[in-house]
Amino acid sequence: MMQEFKTLFGQIFKLKRKYVYSAIFFEIIATIVLSILMIFQNAASPAQTPLIASSASFFMIDLYLLFTIAKQNNQILMSQTWRLVPVSSTKLFFSSILTSIVSFLYLWLLQLVWGIFTFIPFWIDVSTTNKNFYFSGIDFSSLFNLSERQWRILIEVMIQMLLILFLFAVFIFVLSIMVRTFSEVISDFVPTSKEKLTRIISGIVLVVVIIYIIKYAGQGLITLANTGILASKNGVGNWEAIIGLLVGDVLISMADLWLLDRYVEGK
Repeated sequence: MMQEFKTLFGQIFKLKRKYVYSAIFFEIIATIVLSILMIFQNAASPAQTPLIASSASFFMIDLYLLFTIAKQNNQILMSQTWRLVPVSSTKLFFSSILTSIVSFLYLWLLQLVWGIFTFIPFWIDVSTTNKNFYFSGIDFSSLFNLSERQWRILIEVMIQMLLILFLFAVFIFVLSIMVRTFSEVISDFVPTSKEKLTRIISGIVLVVVIIYIIKYAGQGLITLANTGILASKNGVGNWEAIIGLLVGDVLISMADLWLLDRYVEGK
């Protein structure tokens, strides 16, 4: 059974890996184009522009991969071809989600390498000239003079933000699957001519309902976080977001599995 899952995982990941490579390619191109534009507009020094440009394109590239993979997950789970593979809906679901997570981690690794590469000219410029690093009126040079406590707080906040990004990505993956599966179930009970409209309306309603469910379902755990071991002067709001997203991911995943097992057939 484990070998079966690993084979399925490998096949799906191969499909998603090409989107990772296209995403990092787009980021490199965007960094080069933005750097050239910033140099011509004197927005920053030539040594600083690659780092600024790559940082600016980071989230846009992540969003591109996020929604591309979410769409592909739906295609896999709704495909007659993939559902004919002799594995359960549960294995197919978890293979899709886990390969999506691995794809994102792979992209972040490539982005880290690219970020280090764009950081080198900035580091050389600041360390050799002792210039302050200003961008949009903010002095970022103080980052090099932080105390040990400030570094600890900064690292904690960065870890929290990465967790939020990670859980948000999983949330989009499982939510998109739920919207699609729920819409498929509803459309089976309406005339063919109204299927598309029904899917759109049911999808919008479901997204709104899920947001409110997550908001209230996580309140008890969030209260615990505010008064318990997770609470601190810095980052309590971030822990609230992390717990809320985690609760949402688990609840929606359970609903996805239930819908896929009972009501959805490949098309």
